[in-house]
Order: sequence, then structure tokens, then C-alpha cells
Amino acid sequence: MEKNSTDYRTNSRIGQVRPKTISKTQEDVTISNFIMGMTNQIGSDPDS
Repeated sequence: MEKNSTDYRTNSRIGQVRPKTISKTQEDVTISNFIMGMTNQIGSDPDS
């Protein structure tokens, strides 16, 4: 019984940590894409 409680606790903790990691990754990707888009625009302007 105690072991199951610990497992449940661990799973709950992982469940809480995992979404944070995922959303942080998505945020980083969004920022990277935004920077890439800005860089592409800046690079395109002098060419045209």
C-alpha cells in the first residue's frame, strides 16, 4: 500500500513537471521561429 502511494505521488509529480517542460519547449520553439522570421525578413529587404 505504501509503495503504491509513493508510485502515485511520483506519477503525479512527473505529470506536473512534464507539461511545464512541454510548454517551455513550445515557447522556445515559438521564440526561435519568430527570430528566424525576423532574420529572414531582414535578410530579404536588402536583397529586394
